[in-house]
Amino acid sequence: MFQAGHGRALGERPKGVRVFACRGAIALGILSAWTAPLRAQAIRDDFPLPNGTVYAVAQASGTLYVGGSFTRIGPRAAYGAVLSPVTGEIVRSLKLDSGVESAAPDGQGGWFIIGGFNNVNGLPRDGMAHIHVDGTVAGWNPQHGSTVNSIAAGGSAVYAGGSFTAMNGVTRIRAAALDPVTAALLPWDPQIDVTSNGVYTIRVAGGRVYLGGAFTIGGQSRRNVAAVDPVTGALLPWNPIVDGPVFAIAIGDSAVYLGGRFTQVDGAPRVNLAAVDIVTGHVTSWNPGANGDVLTLERGGSALYAGGIFSTAAGVSRTCLAAFDLATGSLTSWNPGVTSGFVWTLARSGPTIYAGGQFSTVGGRARDNIAAIDSASGVPTEWDPDASAPVYALVADGATVFAGGTFASIAGTRRHNLAAVDIATGNVTDWNPGANGIVRALVAGAGPIIYAGGAFDTVGARRRRQIAAIAGTGVVTDWDPKAYGTVYSLALSGSVLYAGGNFNAIGGQPRSRIAALDLATGLATPWSPGADSTVRAIMPHGGTVFVGGSFQSIGSASRSRIAALDRFLGVATSWNAPVTGVNPDVYALAARGPVLYVGGDFTAIAGVPRECHAGLDTASAAVTPWTTGPSATCYALAPAGVGAGGAPEFVYAAGRGGIEALDGVTGAHLSWYPAGFGPAYAVAFGRPDFFAGGGFGLVAATELSTPTAVPMFGADAVAPELTQVGPIPSRGRTAIAFVLPRRCHVRIRVFDVQGRVEAELVEAVLEPGPQQTVWNGRGRHGKSPSGSYFVRLEADGRSRVKRIVLAR
Repeated sequence: MFQAGHGRALGERPKGVRVFACRGAIALGILSAWTAPLRAQAIRDDFPLPNGTVYAVAQASGTLYVGGSFTRIGPRAAYGAVLSPVTGEIVRSLKLDSGVESAAPDGQGGWFIIGGFNNVNGLPRDGMAHIHVDGTVAGWNPQHGSTVNSIAAGGSAVYAGGSFTAMNGVTRIRAAALDPVTAALLPWDPQIDVTSNGVYTIRVAGGRVYLGGAFTIGGQSRRNVAAVDPVTGALLPWNPIVDGPVFAIAIGDSAVYLGGRFTQVDGAPRVNLAAVDIVTGHVTSWNPGANGDVLTLERGGSALYAGGIFSTAAGVSRTCLAAFDLATGSLTSWNPGVTSGFVWTLARSGPTIYAGGQFSTVGGRARDNIAAIDSASGVPTEWDPDASAPVYALVADGATVFAGGTFASIAGTRRHNLAAVDIATGNVTDWNPGANGIVRALVAGAGPIIYAGGAFDTVGARRRRQIAAIAGTGVVTDWDPKAYGTVYSLALSGSVLYAGGNFNAIGGQPRSRIAALDLATGLATPWSPGADSTVRAIMPHGGTVFVGGSFQSIGSASRSRIAALDRFLGVATSWNAPVTGVNPDVYALAARGPVLYVGGDFTAIAGVPRECHAGLDTASAAVTPWTTGPSATCYALAPAGVGAGGAPEFVYAAGRGGIEALDGVTGAHLSWYPAGFGPAYAVAFGRPDFFAGGGFGLVAATELSTPTAVPMFGADAVAPELTQVGPIPSRGRTAIAFVLPRRCHVRIRVFDVQGRVEAELVEAVLEPGPQQTVWNGRGRHGKSPSGSYFVRLEADGRSRVKRIVLAR
């Protein structure tokens, strides 16, 4: 495997970023969304993860039913896994806290890996680790403090390349060699210039170490590629000068093949692909060209395979994958092609070429981010583990396939927008109706029968417009109300299913956005309040049906976003608590005793200031003392437990800022706050487990215990703020100071003037108070050029932007 290891080439997050509390010296590392340590509860590692968004969850008979927008659901195997080359199933998974960028075989069935991680299987590792064939982590633990992009093992050394300036506390510029057992730094030192961006790929072959990247070696006329002695690091005479970064190197019998982003090699025109004589270093006549970056090269027998971000090679259509005959240099007919992305890494084992990157199909077959392709025909094999996010590292040795990247799940089971999980074991069940569109709402009835609403046309291969009933066996029943418009909310009460959305007809009758459906026939009952805009939440309670949404009129009365409807007549009662704010909506309703809990995107309700959460008296509509303080948009609520006076112990909330628990009596934010799980759209509670779904997929946790209120930081701190960005202009390093009113999920990114992500600095849950991070002036393509940029802070459901000026 010879691949580009330069993460910034495609706008990835710079590794090794740290956030520092201004009043202390404790470093807070970037936290993973899947392995973060939590307070007072534990995330279930055995619970599967969909590869898309979950909008709805429902429980019945020990099963959790899941709806949303996904195509797979599989085991949690964040960032790294060992796969069977036969079945694609996980043989062994690693526990990493951040992504894997590259890997190299250790010659004994294990792997050296590099990436942005700080922890492997519970052991501290500074972005570099050695994994034995049995999955245990070796004591090998180099310290570098900056980005490592590439790694290769050869002979008695492990060679590393990147943008670092020190290794194990000793100066090493962009490249270093380490003892493969002890990790001791070796004398090997190619003397790369400190002004260089970095070494992106390393290849050890024929008694040489080949380096590729974006570098110079002062006084030696070496530019972007070099060959050095494997023991001393001394430069060898071989010297093809390349005018752009080299991302990949492969070794042929008489030539060294280069891939990257360049236009000239050895003074001759060569676009992103070139062959250089292995002895003289002079460019050969081979000149196919590719119209985009070549990120990886892999030799397989008599062929050279290339992957990257191109759409043509040798002037012929080839989407991200191509193969060349090594004897003739000509493009072969091998043409699997990928869609929607790029190929970052290739690995060969026997007659199979493994490809990793970011894509959704290979050779016309659904393959998410990882695939196995026949090396002769170009046809994808049946091997189909699927990865939920890009794969950047592959090593195949015949016995196993190691895959690393930024994925949270791999080797999942195909499920289209609907799935079921056994709550006790965490296993995905055989329940597999499938829906051809997004599922927005789920509710479990007797049987169980699972009612689903959303924006689909078919379920289980049967025509079902936006609403369906599915048996516990996965068979779609004959119940068929047909909704003409999306269904966003469902609620069961007795023999009636209430449905809300933006439809204009359902159950065989005209109904404007809200209806009651007979559970036996699927026909709409006479109950017909009608709403002038979308109904997003429904909560039957006693003789009343509470509804929330975007409407201004419902039940023949003027009601702003929330209303109480007579359960029999469908008219609005006198109960009235108008919602106000900037484009306010009510997304969530939950009732417990005399209190209706309300969630949405508002700043006041019934004339009383309440931000995104409120408690209302179910009889009078008076606003209760339940107050949560500054909050992000709330999409779902779930009361849990029984406290004083029948009030819930907690109210779990899902929203734009993630998942949180609120005190059921006071509304205070509690210390239970799963890191990184946001935005969240669904919550459910069934002792002893809590479930939530959102943009992160699905999470299950043990219930909250020993809650502790989290105080706000300072009387005036009501929102996150970017307090200082400077110096302006900056010559490279820019300090970014910010303050948080409470513990929350924080994301900080730098954008260029065209709105493209230049750098991702922070993705973490941080404590309240003043904080600071630093942008080092590096981005998608290495050192960011002079000009204007913008830093964006996203925290607690809000965003703040300030300008950065680089003047180099």
